[in-house]
Amino acid sequence: MAVVPLQPFQLNDVTLTIGSDNYEASVNQVELTPNTTVVKWRGMTPTSKFAFAGAVENELVLKFAQDFETANSLSNRLQEDAGTTETFTFAPKAGGRTVTVTVLLIAGSVGGSLDNVAEATVTLPVIGVPTWSTPGA
Repeated sequence: MAVVPLQPFQLNDVTLTIGSDNYEASVNQVELTPNTTVVKWRGMTPTSKFAFAGAVENELVLKFAQDFETANSLSNRLQEDAGTTETFTFAPKAGGRTVTVTVLLIAGSVGGSLDNVAEATVTLPVIGVPTWSTPGA
């Protein structure tokens, strides 16, 4: 059995593009999460246990600083284009491998708590399957 080396990284230098605009300075969380439905069934004997994996559905979670003054800010983009689809490309390490997804845009919240940076979190449904670039390419 081969020993596979590990190359962990700190998530602090990402690339995030939406269409042709870069938004990595606006976000402090980018998380592509796969969700798989599992169907289980049990009969009334100890060996009658079954599990089936359903289709994987992904979602893209973004947490970002609200900015309604900048024309193409992430806040404005999500508010103005809510209900449309857009292509996101994310590199967990700038210059490294990228994942590209098509998402349904949803507006983020407005406002927040006293004396804090106003943040918003959105969970965007992914349409289709994420596409990864080739490792080392």
